[in-house]
Amino acid sequence: FFSSRRRHTRLQGDWSSDVCSSDLANAALGRLNSTLERRTQSAARQAVALDAITAFHSGAAPGRSVHDVIESVVQSAVRVLGPGFYAMLYQPSAGEPWLVVQFDMQGREVRQQLLEPPPHAPDLVTLNPTEPLALNLASVLPWIADYLIDSQDMRSVRLLPLSSGWGTAAVLLHDRPSTPPWRELSAVTATWGAAIAAAGQHEGARR
Repeated sequence: FFSSRRRHTRLQGDWSSDVCSSDLANAALGRLNSTLERRTQSAARQAVALDAITAFHSGAAPGRSVHDVIESVVQSAVRVLGPGFYAMLYQPSAGEPWLVVQFDMQGREVRQQLLEPPPHAPDLVTLNPTEPLALNLASVLPWIADYLIDSQDMRSVRLLPLSSGWGTAAVLLHDRPSTPPWRELSAVTATWGAAIAAAGQHEGARR
C-alpha cells in the first residue's frame, strides 16, 4: 500500500513537473515567434525604404530646382508611408521666408506660397533633425492650417525633419497614423534632406 502510494505521489510530481516544463517551453516559443515576427516586419520596412532610396536616386537629375526636388521627395514619401495628406516646409536660410507647399494624396502639388515665419518660430535649419519636432513647431501648425486648402485636423499631422549635413533641410508634414520607427526611416529621410539641401545650394550659387 505504502509503495503504491509513493508511486502515485511520484507520478503526480512528475506530471506537475512536465506541465510546468511545457508551460515554460510554450512561453519561450511564444517569445521567439514574437521576436521573429518583429524582425521580419522590420526587414520588410527596411526593404521598402531601400527601394525608395534606389528609386529616388534613379529619378534624380543634376541641376534640378528646389521645387522639383521637393515634389520628388513627397512622391517618394507616398510610396514609403502611403497616400494621404502631405505638405512641406522649406526655408532657404535663416531669417528668410518659409515656402509652404501642399500636395494631394498622390504627391502632386496643389498649392505653394511664400510666407513670413510666425512670431517666435525657430529657423528650420536650426532644428535638430534627430529629435521629434512636436514641441519645437507645435504652435506653428494652426498658423500653417490657415494657408492650406481643405486643411486637415492638425492634431493628426506629424512632423518629419529631413536632415542634411548641417541641420534640417526641410520639414515634411503628413497624417499617416503609423510610420516605421525613426531608426528605420533615418536613411531615407537623410536621402531626401540631402537632395533638397543640394538643390538649395545650387540655386544659391546661381543667384
